[in-house]
Amino acid sequence: MARIENQIQAHENRLAPAEEDAVLIPYNLEDALNNMVLKVDGNPGYPGEAPQNTCLSLLDAKWCGKKCEDEDFCLVYRFSTPIIIRGYGIRSANDCPNRDPLVWSVFAEEGGEKLIHQVDGTDGETELWGDDRFKMVTFRLENPVETDYFELKIHKKQESEEEHCQINEVVLLQ
Repeated sequence: MARIENQIQAHENRLAPAEEDAVLIPYNLEDALNNMVLKVDGNPGYPGEAPQNTCLSLLDAKWCGKKCEDEDFCLVYRFSTPIIIRGYGIRSANDCPNRDPLVWSVFAEEGGEKLIHQVDGTDGETELWGDDRFKMVTFRLENPVETDYFELKIHKKQESEEEHCQINEVVLLQ
């Protein structure tokens, strides 16, 4: 019963606006993935917890990955045609708050040339996850970007000794 109540609550809170007066609509990443107009890459970790799970909007799916070659955790979304991104959101996973992202950058071009947003949860001003599981944090971009590439590069997670980083869901907002 608690699981159903949690799923209902999570669905009701699926997308809090990035700003009080903003209404941003999420792209259907699952459809894009199924229709092969989206490819998702990232470093895998545990079996069954692949980068593609971040597109599924399922509470029992997540990405739990290890570090990339450059010592960051990476998720890369490539679209067959450009989309306009006005914001994005990240949902914390079901367990292990020590694996939650804490500091990250978002890029709109391969190679880190076009930085579009940064978050530093260590600054004492940015409230990210707390002890909440399945919490969605959303961000509105100051300058919307048209791109076929979206990279989430996580530089630091809650606990530095933990080998993995995890996310339940990533949403791109139009």
